[in-house]
Amino acid sequence: MSIRSTQVGYRVSGIQPPDLDGYPDSVKKLYWGWVVAFGLEAKERDLARGLDKDGVPMRALQPKSVKYRRSEVGPTFRNAPPLEPSYARSWVQSLLTGRAHTSSAEFWWRFDSHTGKSFAEILRYQRDEYGRDVFGLSPQGTAWVASREAKRRQGKATAHVGTPPRPSY
Repeated sequence: MSIRSTQVGYRVSGIQPPDLDGYPDSVKKLYWGWVVAFGLEAKERDLARGLDKDGVPMRALQPKSVKYRRSEVGPTFRNAPPLEPSYARSWVQSLLTGRAHTSSAEFWWRFDSHTGKSFAEILRYQRDEYGRDVFGLSPQGTAWVASREAKRRQGKATAHVGTPPRPSY
């Protein structure tokens, strides 16, 4: 398994089943599409718990920052995790998106409509200045994605499609 940070996001690869290489590209993209969907959910869970890419709590906000905390996207909560003043409505979660490739799942932050810049710029500043690195999935999040995907794959392989038609005589 590998998670590589990019300029505006991160890529997840290496969690695919070994036999995936023998399938056509459309099946590979389907698999990585599931990883994207579960990866977004896992990242949301990590952020809501205030965890960084390594699964450890992010550095707490300074009391002065908490006092003047505000959000343009919704009501502000003083005790919300770092980078999440409005919880699920915060830009860190709402601007995160993903795309499936044939060999990986790519995640990145879209552009902020107010500044016209990628929201990843703000997150890079938070990483470099305050040590709050969210460019990746935590080990717990990655394990959760892999297990959810395996359950989904197992369910697809054993799903009962329907009763075969009766022969007509």
